[in-house]
Amino acid sequence: MTSIKLSNIRFISKVEMFLGVLACLSFLLILTPQSWINRTLKFDPLAFVSFISDDSSSGGNSEVSWVREEEQIWKCEMGDISPIYCGLIIDVRGENGKGLDLSKFQEMTVWLDYEGAANSIRFYLRNAGDPYYNGGSLSTKYNQIVIPVEELSQGFTVVLEDFQVANWWLAASKVPLKYSHAEFSNVIYVEVQTGEGAITGEHKFRLKKIVWKGNLVSDEVIFRTLILGWSALILLLLAFRLVKLKFRLARDKRKKEELVEINKLLDLQNKELVDLAKTDQLTGLINRIGIRDALFENLKSWQDKRTPFSLILIDVDHFKKVNDHYGHAVGDEVLIAIAALLRENTRRSDCPARWGGEEFLLLCQDCDLYRAQMAAEILRRKLEDAEIHPDLKVTASFGVASMTKPDADDLFKRADQALYEAKTQGRNRVCVNAGIDE
Repeated sequence: MTSIKLSNIRFISKVEMFLGVLACLSFLLILTPQSWINRTLKFDPLAFVSFISDDSSSGGNSEVSWVREEEQIWKCEMGDISPIYCGLIIDVRGENGKGLDLSKFQEMTVWLDYEGAANSIRFYLRNAGDPYYNGGSLSTKYNQIVIPVEELSQGFTVVLEDFQVANWWLAASKVPLKYSHAEFSNVIYVEVQTGEGAITGEHKFRLKKIVWKGNLVSDEVIFRTLILGWSALILLLLAFRLVKLKFRLARDKRKKEELVEINKLLDLQNKELVDLAKTDQLTGLINRIGIRDALFENLKSWQDKRTPFSLILIDVDHFKKVNDHYGHAVGDEVLIAIAALLRENTRRSDCPARWGGEEFLLLCQDCDLYRAQMAAEILRRKLEDAEIHPDLKVTASFGVASMTKPDADDLFKRADQALYEAKTQGRNRVCVNAGIDE
């Protein structure tokens, strides 16, 4: 019992340690700054092909030109005929023709040098997605945002959720309502354009860099995962505890029932076992009390490992006549001689016992019905051939049965039935009762 309790303590401590580690990890995960687990995409405009455009194709009179093309510095002479705009368009497609997937990013920081009188610029992330993109430049979805120019030189951060699809593009493309929201899954053009209400005159631009940042895992996903994980772990632990408790209760109940059954079988329910001797005083074999532990161990071994287990009941033939004609002293000699024969002709693992009167019992551990029958036949012949008394021919009848189900009472009943059959068939013979499950 001590080892079981110690193992339980060790198991509980391991579980508590495991839960403590998980709790610490969860706490650290919640407190971890998002900046530590961000994904970042740094964009260098000089690494891509770019071109400039103005409003001349739309009927305006603005003029755009490079100041230093190798540095992507450009200027715009704003006209006075609507529409009025100039812009820089950067083709960000790779060799495979795919653009940038910015759908996993949450914010964008832009660094841009500007000289002019405007208060804002317009910024486009032009997406090529299904079903609206047909290969033409104007079929890209114009995701736009207007950015104030004051802080652009130091870097100005915007949230991608603030981008909206340009109204003029929605009207021209006539896309269904479900495609009217901003998309960033395949951005093929990044465009910087003069802002709304641009002032006539010269405007100079230089786009230095762009950085997109996004969470590798959102707060919502982190908290949902933690809640689901802890809930699942708690349910698993509860289920494991319940199953373990159920098995323990079933095992304890089974052991209790086995003890009650064996006590009842051996007629020991109302006796003080401590005060009773386990050895038969006449023969030196164990008695009914002594056989109790061996019977319990064999039953347990059969239940746990299905180790074969057989029982042989032995009844001395016509023993009453021996007592009547030769006296009880000769009868005692016969019983002592039979006990010696059993000890000398059985295995160490077998357990011979005096069952009462002229009856003996032999528990055969790790022995199936066939081998038990053979053992009984050997004992029968040796007894028949033994010279126990010069005036007596001593024989015995044998009943054999093997364990087929967790019921000791059934085992004894079938062995007793086999013994009865041996007697009715003329005695001095071995009979077996295989049972219905054999």
